[in-house]
Amino acid sequence: MTAPKITASGSRFCADQSGGVLVLVALLFPILTGLSAAAIDYASLVKRRTELQRAADSASIAGVNQFKLANADDAAAIRTAEAMALAQSQSSVHSKPSINTKPR
Repeated sequence: MTAPKITASGSRFCADQSGGVLVLVALLFPILTGLSAAAIDYASLVKRRTELQRAADSASIAGVNQFKLANADDAAAIRTAEAMALAQSQSSVHSKPSINTKPR
C-alpha cells in the first residue's frame, strides 16, 4: 500500500508549479543586475569619450581660426587651442592638455 502513496505524492509534487517563478527570478536576478551594471558603465564611458572628443575638436578649430585670422605664430595658436580645450572639458580633464604642431 505504500507504493501507490509514494507515486501519488510524487506525481502531485511534479504537477505542482507554485513557486516556480520565484526560483526563476532568483536565478536570473544576479545575471540581470550584472548586465544592467555593464550597460551603465558602457554608457558612461561613451559619454566621457564624446565629451573629450568634442573638446579636442573645438580646440583644434579654435587654434586653426586663431592662426588663420590673426596671422599668429604657432605659440599663439597653441595657447588658444589649450584655452579652448580647458574651457570645453572643465569636468572631465584634470590636467593641462597637450597640443602639438607639425614643423613647417
